Amino acid sequence: MGEIPVDAVNSAWEAVSCNFDANGYRLPTEAEWEYLARGGNIGNSGQTVYSGSNNLGEVAWYDQNSGDKSHEVKKKAPNALGLYDMSGNVNEWCWDWYGIIGSDTPDTGPTSGEGRIYRGSCYQHDDFSCRVADRGDPWEAPCSHEAFEGNNDLGFRVVRSSSN
Repeated sequence: MGEIPVDAVNSAWEAVSCNFDANGYRLPTEAEWEYLARGGNIGNSGQTVYSGSNNLGEVAWYDQNSGDKSHEVKKKAPNALGLYDMSGNVNEWCWDWYGIIGSDTPDTGPTSGEGRIYRGSCYQHDDFSCRVADRGDPWEAPCSHEAFEGNNDLGFRVVRSSSN
């Protein structure tokens, strides 16, 4: 059995849709990810630079403390919602395409873009990249060979709609 061509894999991923009304688990949208990383705090008062702290070493594995490897979760402090590792450790896939966000962008994110977005940064990146506000760069489709070949800095977090 041969390897599936990258173009076929990417085409299949690009054709996937998400039913946000379904009762089940899914990747978070970029907006949901950021809300969770900010500990549910959407106002300007009391927000932290990193998910849970203004001191990155308290909440994240990054280039200065990781030993150039990912770590077991829950070894650093959580944010206000009790979520761990939303800054540093591994990049987290979001549902959205990487694209320009404006007032007319749907809640589910841009409908097209350069690639899928990831958030949170990873153990190989610096403090600037680990900020909650940092959007990183677009990646290939999550199932592409380029995305996972030799990478151990990619992961995902699942969410479930609270209305279901």
